Amino acid sequence: ARERREDARRLLAKGIDPSEQKREAKQARITAERESFQNIAREWHETRMAEFSEKHRGTVMYRLETYIFPAIGKTHIAKLETRDVMDVVKPLEQRGNHETSRRVLQIISQVFRYAVITGRAKHNVAADLRGALRPRKTVHRAAVLEPEKVAQLLRDIDNYEGYFPLVCALKLAPLVFTRPTELRAAQWQEFDLGAKEWRIPAERMKMRRQHLVPLSEQALSILRELQKYSGEGKYLFPSIRTET
Repeated sequence: ARERREDARRLLAKGIDPSEQKREAKQARITAERESFQNIAREWHETRMAEFSEKHRGTVMYRLETYIFPAIGKTHIAKLETRDVMDVVKPLEQRGNHETSRRVLQIISQVFRYAVITGRAKHNVAADLRGALRPRKTVHRAAVLEPEKVAQLLRDIDNYEGYFPLVCALKLAPLVFTRPTELRAAQWQEFDLGAKEWRIPAERMKMRRQHLVPLSEQALSILRELQKYSGEGKYLFPSIRTET
């Protein structure tokens, strides 16, 4: 108490109001906490990630909470420097998590960009790390590009004999051009065979927008045959184990 009184006298001697200084210090702490990287990142996630699927939002939040917040989450975003961001992503790369390190850097950069737009930071320091990580290795996936081979692939699919729903899925894939995950999880309630439409709901799409797939006569023919097999259930392609 004696030391606090002495400090107050010294401040008064300099023309500084101790109570005002205390209020300013408290306000500075509140501002630092409010504008920490973690709080701004959560605000960005809630605001800018709203259009994405729940799965994608969950993946981004997992990376924030697992790799980013423990290292820089409590720091005022305007006080973070390039070195701080490098200390987050470089260890991931050194452990061989190359894709994760790139994704984490991308997330940090997006949060900084949001902070700059909203006036909480002056510069996106993560943008200065462009080229700091090892370049992604290009992996060439097997692909059928020649028309003759495409035709042979379609003939092979047509002649394939196996689990009936799998046969139908293989035949439908080149007729609807959707991602494999979307086709695999297709539900009968999404289809209007009379209108020749498949409406994939927004919650199953990455961008959270409903996707309309027009159905050709060939696709309708396959679906009507499949309906005899799984039409009483929820999914077009029921699990082999559960048949539901």
